[in-house]
Parts: sequence; structure tokens; C-alpha cells
Amino acid sequence: MITSEVLSMIPGDFADESKVWIYQSNRPFIEKEQIQIDEQLYQFYAQWKAHGEPVKGWAKLLFNQFIIVMADETGTHVSGCSTD
Repeated sequence: MITSEVLSMIPGDFADESKVWIYQSNRPFIEKEQIQIDEQLYQFYAQWKAHGEPVKGWAKLLFNQFIIVMADETGTHVSGCSTD
């Protein structure tokens, strides 16, 4: 995967000030795990809420080993329990 491919996956409509969390696994995930992780990440960010308000979020497994989570806080501020 090259840089342009990665950049094409990341939403372009998020504010420059969006929060980003990066989690690294101690090993690459196998294909079955990758599918499960991507499904769980989608389910998470599709219903992500902070103080009852929807969060504009995005999450993806990259390079089979890094989980990237983004939150655009221009509409809803993410804090406390919504980041756990």
C-alpha cells in the first residue's frame, strides 16, 4: 500500500483539527481478524455518540497492524466516556 492509496481512504471532509488515535498491534492481524476488526470499527463509528449527539467519526485498520480512529469535533465535542 502506497501513500496515495492510504490518503484516498481517509475522509477528506474532516476538519484539520480532528482528533486522531493510532493503536499499534504487536503483530500483523490475519485475514479473518482483519475482516472482523473492520466490521467492528464500522459498527463503532457508525453509532458513535458523545452526550447523546452523533460524532462524525471514521476508523480503519491499515497495514494489517494499525487501527486508526478519527473524530471531527466541529459538530460534537468528544470527551470522557465517548473516548473510552
